[in-house]
Amino acid sequence: MTSTSTSCDPPALRLRPGAPVLGRGAGEVQLGTDDRWSLVLSGLAEAETRWLTAAATTQHSSLDRTAARYRVDDERRRAIGALLADCGFLVPAPRRTPDVLATAGGAADAPVLGALLPDGGGMVTLARRAVRRVGVSGLGRIGALLAAHLATAGVGTLVLDDDSPVQVTDLGTGTYQQTDVGRRRAVRLREALGARYPRTSWAHAWHADTMPDVVVAVCDRVIRPESFSLLMSAGIPHLPVVVGEADVTLGPFVLPGTTACTACRHRHATDVDERWPDLVDQLAELPAGPGQETVLSTTAAALAAGQVLAHLDGARPAAVGAVLEVALPEAVPRVRPVEVHPACTCTVPPPRPRRGSTTPPR
Repeated sequence: MTSTSTSCDPPALRLRPGAPVLGRGAGEVQLGTDDRWSLVLSGLAEAETRWLTAAATTQHSSLDRTAARYRVDDERRRAIGALLADCGFLVPAPRRTPDVLATAGGAADAPVLGALLPDGGGMVTLARRAVRRVGVSGLGRIGALLAAHLATAGVGTLVLDDDSPVQVTDLGTGTYQQTDVGRRRAVRLREALGARYPRTSWAHAWHADTMPDVVVAVCDRVIRPESFSLLMSAGIPHLPVVVGEADVTLGPFVLPGTTACTACRHRHATDVDERWPDLVDQLAELPAGPGQETVLSTTAAALAAGQVLAHLDGARPAAVGAVLEVALPEAVPRVRPVEVHPACTCTVPPPRPRRGSTTPPR
């Protein structure tokens, strides 16, 4: 009788992609180099060492099939396989590659993302990104680079919001060209990135039925908390990015109704300096800043992309309940906590109707 594979068959297992297998001599191999999960196996026979080394480079073949090729004893194969499974180094071999929008079909991103998941499903993460929407407001150097990073990482739809003209100081980081100066930022950036990422969808504005999954707002000097009232009422997570004189601050990453909001941050600042609200008004009235410095803009764009993608992928961004501050000359991010302010109602649930009262129809 000839057996046939069905959808009920257990999936073939392979070594986790992206984790190198390194020979340490004397019957030892090391799997991975990341301190969070690296593993050293000792007491291996020569055939077992060659089996594991080969399995790391033949990702389309199951671990069992590779073991048979190197004539590894069945009992040892099962024992070593059980240990690798317990330590998280075995993942199911994918039966179908999901459609993704990431650059190079996710070949660069999927192994790294898979290392963070129990099932090694980096391509599944990219496929989920392909149906998400992200809004980016403020398309100077930081916003433009952020949009390019998100498209590269496979975000399906980007909503670009900035009708101001491209400035000379926006040039030089690989998004705008000299001939773009004077044209509307959102229009030109959609054209430039649309040609580079043809499978990504681009939009100019969001509406009640097409709200983004998260919004990043980049602004010079200060952002008023009231500018986020629509996002707060709609429950849209958002990340403010403020460009200072020689620094950029990102955060807090706001999960409406759950974490500290931008108003909390401003209230804390007012507790320290009672004149802060007046200073905010003056800063908001100043003309646009001189431009976004090269190191700060590239660092801030990458950090913002990391925060957005962490949220889309189901992780908790580091800027939730915190501000990431990047200052020159070292440009190393510092994390500064932001607690919910006791006078802010951002995390207070709406009151329940009193017993016996009626709720008017909508």
